[in-house]
Amino acid sequence: MKKHSFKVLFLFSILIVSCTSSKIINQVDETQFDNVVNFEVSPYGLIFTKLKVKDETVNAMIDFGDPNILQFSSKFVTKHSIPVKKIQAKMYDIRGNEYDINFGTIENVSVGKEALPKTPFSSSPGEMESVSKQINTEFNAVVGWGYFSKYFIQLDYNQRKFYLNKTQSPIAKFKAQTPLMEDVDYLIIPVSFKGHEVKAVIDTGSPVTVVDPSIAKYSSPGQSTFNIGSVKFEDKFYTEDLSILEDMGIKMIIGGTFLQKHIIHIDPFNHQLTIL
Repeated sequence: MKKHSFKVLFLFSILIVSCTSSKIINQVDETQFDNVVNFEVSPYGLIFTKLKVKDETVNAMIDFGDPNILQFSSKFVTKHSIPVKKIQAKMYDIRGNEYDINFGTIENVSVGKEALPKTPFSSSPGEMESVSKQINTEFNAVVGWGYFSKYFIQLDYNQRKFYLNKTQSPIAKFKAQTPLMEDVDYLIIPVSFKGHEVKAVIDTGSPVTVVDPSIAKYSSPGQSTFNIGSVKFEDKFYTEDLSILEDMGIKMIIGGTFLQKHIIHIDPFNHQLTIL
């Protein structure tokens, strides 16, 4: 974001729910992709992958609500004596809680089969440790949208995989397509509730779909019907004040309960999201 703050869309201090999704096996030729990132879905509907950092395996959340390439816990940074520098910017979670931001660089990190060059990362003292306790899953890293944004992406919850390519593959059939908002560090799309258009952010770091109270009035209690492009979709939702995202105009967070039901293709270069 082009300002001295970062909003990381963690919902853990709001909603702890149990989410499950069935895993359907359908063989995909992984050799056609530049990288494949495997993940597991936690009991709370959050998604995690394993990073290789030197010779250590590190549990990492995949969070499109984090604009950074990588984030590491202060515990991990301290353990490995990695130099960091505090900056003036602050990070805010969805409830407005404020955290300091440190930046550093790290080498010898692998995401999937990709070995990263020397890579910048952020670290906010105590923040990741607090989240780990809330969700009862220890993790010491986050792979953010900053990493995935350099690829054409296919997200498939059933396969538990992100398929990543540096070149676009033709899409023959799809359910819906919609433009992505340009010049922002998040995946923001237009969504329509009974003809009332709002901005929604796609967030793998949220296990559920959340709508602002100002939008909930256009939906049935607990069940949201909305349009992406010209296609109507339904999803269960929770209501929560999203005023912390007011400067971006976001009134909806599309989370895991929706994403697990669809194959999502993201083209960050031509700013388009396709639901297959």
